Amino acid sequence: MNDFQDIIIKESDPVKIVDTDKWVEIIFDSNYFSIIKLLNEGYKTIEEMHCEFNRKKDVIAKSTLYRHVRFLIDNEFVIKSGRRIKKGQSATENLYGTAGRLFLPENPWKKIWHSSSGIEISQIVGRMIKHHFNNKNPHLHRLYKFIKEQEDAFSQTALAVVEKITQINSIIEDKRVKKEQEKADLALAAVNKLTGDDAIVFFTLIGWITWFIEKENYKQFISDLKECFSDDSPLIHKAVEKIEIQSNKSSNQDYIMRKQQTVKFIPSELVPKYFYEINYRAILYILESSSIPMTIKEIHALHYDTISKISEDEKQSNLEYDPQPVLFRTHKPKAENTVYRYVQDLIQNGLVIEAGRRMYPEKPFTQILYTTAAEFFILLENSDEFWKYDGWRQVIRALAFAVRCYLDKKTVDHEKFYNLVTNMEKARLKLLKKFLASSEIPYLRQIKPHEKPNAAIRILGLIGWFLMEEDKENLQKQLLSCFSD
Repeated sequence: MNDFQDIIIKESDPVKIVDTDKWVEIIFDSNYFSIIKLLNEGYKTIEEMHCEFNRKKDVIAKSTLYRHVRFLIDNEFVIKSGRRIKKGQSATENLYGTAGRLFLPENPWKKIWHSSSGIEISQIVGRMIKHHFNNKNPHLHRLYKFIKEQEDAFSQTALAVVEKITQINSIIEDKRVKKEQEKADLALAAVNKLTGDDAIVFFTLIGWITWFIEKENYKQFISDLKECFSDDSPLIHKAVEKIEIQSNKSSNQDYIMRKQQTVKFIPSELVPKYFYEINYRAILYILESSSIPMTIKEIHALHYDTISKISEDEKQSNLEYDPQPVLFRTHKPKAENTVYRYVQDLIQNGLVIEAGRRMYPEKPFTQILYTTAAEFFILLENSDEFWKYDGWRQVIRALAFAVRCYLDKKTVDHEKFYNLVTNMEKARLKLLKKFLASSEIPYLRQIKPHEKPNAAIRILGLIGWFLMEEDKENLQKQLLSCFSD
């Protein structure tokens, strides 16, 4: 018999929608994520968590653990759920739990389409698909509205699926829904096992695959898209913003020995540190925006001002979500050797390259020139043949459990569902590769930073698939046939 009593004051929400930047930062951090996994097992005190980590040989100081928990509370991943009262003692201990039974990252593309960048990206998307509409020019505001509505629909569908799972899972006491609860248990367990890349791919797929299964009128979808293109729509060109580097061209000579790739696919595990951490992000932004490779001295000269620019842009675009994003707080200027270390780290991870050397006729030394490894980077969920990576089958299994629960079906043919979804993704990405090889690709390079071209690439792949897939109704029937009563 326990010599204590737990008083629960605040329960976990079924689903917790969190800012994508925060989700990426925390889910990919082993320290924070291990605490979330532990609290998913049940409410715990700091002492219990500390003992559990030590038992697993994950040695951590109690003060450090408390600091991590405090950070997770501030970012709404953990809550103070109640108090533990021990017999014979007047003092009590805080009980902690997760803020949600399942954390769902806010659709990162939705945020972009709801910002001023949406029109800019719509122009690029329109240019790259207008050949499907007799080369008519895109009507930017109509196309922008159409794409925004689709992204909203994908997000709403994904949320509806996850909420259905967690709501069923929360009414365990009702015997009439015991079987439904068991079904939801399997789905929730499968989804909760996903981490990092797996979770990103799952949340990318669940919105549009479920939306596709439920879609009633594909002809209307194509008709609405067709209305976004007309002969009288003006084609607007936007100048590319470049960072101008002041250098004495008459006295130095740059020798370029290695050129950038046009496109480079990168795993999502690189995103938290190198694309969201402000110091690395500023370096990539500087190099992406420069028309020529740069020296460390030149990068360092622009580093602090670029951080300020990015921070201000983020605050403006995120005002309705978070007036002070956690990843964009005030930063101090960095020393040149610190910026050099950042650049070396980016080289080690294949994001930056040594492009060549700058020669000085009157000096006995040269300086290394740096640039990004590619003109733009494409994330894992858009990458070539990502279904070959280790977690793909686990993602599709979780997806099948989730859709089965959402559709109120008893059984699912996992192998058939796996083959159908994999083939759909292969077809979608085959079309995407054609877009990336098109003559319009220079326009895609104009939109910085990396989130924008990836938002364009995601919607290009989906729209292209719907335009080219001839037997959508039959494919929909095949997907539905994977689930039965």
